[in-house]
Amino acid sequence: MIKVGVLCPYSSIYPNLHNDFTDSLRLALPKDYLMEYQFHFEYVASGSEYHVRQALEKLLHFERVDLITGFCNYKILDVLIDMIGKFDAIAMMADLGEIAPSKELLSDKVFFNSFSLWQTQYALGVWAHAEFENRGKGIICMSDYDAGYHINSSFTNGMGFHKATEIDLSIVPQSRAPRELMIDYFHEFVRMFKKEQPAFVHAIFAGQEAVDFMGVYHESGLAKEVPLLVTSHMGSDEILDKIRGGGLEFYNATVWNSGMQNKENLAFVQLFSSTFGGVPNIINLLGFEIGMALRETHHAVKSKNWVQLNQLLKNSSLRTPRGEKLFGWGDQNNKQVTIERVVGSNATFNRFDIQKLPLVSMNNTAMQKTVEENVSGYIHPYLCI
Repeated sequence: MIKVGVLCPYSSIYPNLHNDFTDSLRLALPKDYLMEYQFHFEYVASGSEYHVRQALEKLLHFERVDLITGFCNYKILDVLIDMIGKFDAIAMMADLGEIAPSKELLSDKVFFNSFSLWQTQYALGVWAHAEFENRGKGIICMSDYDAGYHINSSFTNGMGFHKATEIDLSIVPQSRAPRELMIDYFHEFVRMFKKEQPAFVHAIFAGQEAVDFMGVYHESGLAKEVPLLVTSHMGSDEILDKIRGGGLEFYNATVWNSGMQNKENLAFVQLFSSTFGGVPNIINLLGFEIGMALRETHHAVKSKNWVQLNQLLKNSSLRTPRGEKLFGWGDQNNKQVTIERVVGSNATFNRFDIQKLPLVSMNNTAMQKTVEENVSGYIHPYLCI
């Protein structure tokens, strides 16, 4: 029996996060393989170092699991790497890509499946500079929560790659303010943007704040005057489903959406829809891809041949719904970010691919400087609030 320990953080944005993740992981495994797996779930609250350490101690010491998966912020990877290293176990972790990885925190026993948020933000910055360089300054608008990750700094690094001019920041002056107050702040921001007419507004908000900001921006008519740029989370189907789309237009950079037409994604969406109904979200994708990795390395996992598994994950490539996906932070030259123009029409949104850009490497000088200098910030996984 292969024992799998799952770190399950709380998320008000994805309230079914652990079910979405593990159901999709199981979906990728053949039935005869699945019968050999036993799952142990551990709640880690917001994913603090204390809660993660407590969960790992139980899973590794008491449950004696062979593999750890689930969600973990890179800022506490030293805890994970240290504890995994003391046991005959490995880890295949998922994350949204809110933090760029440090080269000092790489391990032969810990692998990552990331949604690459920092890399898509970098690409969006590269594109934004080329698109708007003759229009003057842009503005980044965000909450202090979103400022606690590498999201905005990745975007500005992307712009800085082309020696972009200074960019202004507008940050909500209150931490986790009530919804009504946040909407008031959004109206104030929009009035300021209407007056200043920046080259663009790049919004970085999560969950209901993302929905409310985009609603206020649209209702003000500002979308027709000042281009709106958003994160891949804000441009995801699960956020857009909550917005009445008529007339709203924005730009987004992403590595995946459920409507992508490559054969691997079409097969995934069809399998998911026929099994669970509806369309998969980002969490479903991450779980499914880890399930695919387990399927491809099943015999190595079963025999605990970590050397063979390491070689398979680092050197082999899988054709996942995102196309080619390597587990680990090795060569990413073949991976691309899609810049999208998204246009709302009545109750639907239409996506138009306007450019493909390469996925920036973790060895990028500007990003490694950001990693080295950013020693504070949130340590729980993004969207786990």
